[in-house]
Amino acid sequence: MPEQQARANDRNLEKAAREFFRVLAEGRERRPGLRSVIIFHGQRATFDELADDFPADHAYWKEQGWLDPSARYYTSAPINPLYNAAGRIMEWVARRRIRRDLAAMR
Repeated sequence: MPEQQARANDRNLEKAAREFFRVLAEGRERRPGLRSVIIFHGQRATFDELADDFPADHAYWKEQGWLDPSARYYTSAPINPLYNAAGRIMEWVARRRIRRDLAAMR
């Protein structure tokens, strides 16, 4: 690796470490962004609908309580209501698509 790239990597790593420490020291949960909430709901739809194909993932999600309809995110962090609504719409779309694809395969 070129020396210049190694120095850039060290700077980026140091910056990330400082940010990580700052967030830990802050001691409060941060609100997740729209992308994170949508990914959560998309994964929930996938692991719930495809329980036979992903049994370990389904069991883990169920154990964590994330498959419960009242679960809004991985943690108890406050969720922007609009983000939650967008996530639920994403989940609905994903479930419909998965069910349609499964029906077409049969």
